[in-house]
Amino acid sequence: ELMQSILLQMLFFAEEGAAQLPFVDLAQGRGRGEAGRVLPALLLLYWRLFARELEGLLRAGLRRAYTRVEGRRSSLRGRLLLPKMLRQTGAQGHYFYTESNEYDENHACNRLLYGVLERLGSWLRWSKEGGRWARLLQGFSGAVSMERIGEADFLPYIESVADRQLLPYRRALRLGRLLLQAAEPTLGVGQWEGIALMYDMNKLWEQYLSRSLQLAAAGEVRRQAGAAFWRESGGGGGGWQYLRPDLVWGWGKSAIVFDCKWKGQSTAADWRQLYVYAQYFGASKAFLLLPAPSAQREAVHIQRIDFAPTAAGLLPIEGAILWVKATDEAGRLRMRIGQEILNAAQKVKSEK
Repeated sequence: ELMQSILLQMLFFAEEGAAQLPFVDLAQGRGRGEAGRVLPALLLLYWRLFARELEGLLRAGLRRAYTRVEGRRSSLRGRLLLPKMLRQTGAQGHYFYTESNEYDENHACNRLLYGVLERLGSWLRWSKEGGRWARLLQGFSGAVSMERIGEADFLPYIESVADRQLLPYRRALRLGRLLLQAAEPTLGVGQWEGIALMYDMNKLWEQYLSRSLQLAAAGEVRRQAGAAFWRESGGGGGGWQYLRPDLVWGWGKSAIVFDCKWKGQSTAADWRQLYVYAQYFGASKAFLLLPAPSAQREAVHIQRIDFAPTAAGLLPIEGAILWVKATDEAGRLRMRIGQEILNAAQKVKSEK
């Protein structure tokens, strides 16, 4: 359970900068028989990711499509359906019963997403997320509600490769399909039909450290900064291939490069990579950021690495492993671990 908590805290911090596990009150004291129920943290994370995708679709503009509309109108538009007009309107001669094509937001993908939002109302309507949910529901109100939505309804649009206009919808549809399952997400094992979580821990570790370092040194920490490395001569091999260290702090000879790895020890390949990063970026320091062992008590432990004397023309590089303890004694995620890392980096620099 501790590892589950740490993982969820990292996810929330990396995505939104929140280091506390949020549990959303579904009732807020409204006395609707829901008092005491909460929205589980993982389910809340899926909802916020889903909401972010929907907000992006609304900003870009929802996809429109022609849909057939049949009904009674006060003016003649489209094809007149005289038999139905006589049956429906009777003696009311000032009405027409017509069939026409309307170009609107009632596209199948919008209907699916609108249907998911409607079903999430029982979870979110009275929660702190209720305002965001209501705004999104209003934004997708141009789509007609679907009485039934099944997992199979999403597959043609998620798996479609022919229609490029559906590409912006794919992530939202995938998340919507997951949220449509009325089971609580779980990180546990066993016979449980729910949402499971698999995540690239190297990527999450890098995101967590990157956000924390940027909080500590705003504007001075660059993520995935690129430097041209090589290309095939003659122009036949395309453009330059780039070196991209995980994080770079500072500029010029005072710059420091960081590489983030979610593993228990370093390898020769890690240091070859860091050494090349440092040379190409003109940095005098290179650090490998690894998760600390459970027995470590300090926030950041320094383990120095000695490089052999450099050849003429190469910069001398100092290196160290910084073992980073992501949580405090109470199991809470350290939001300000970035400042501890920068302090450790400066300490190595000053002792040389």
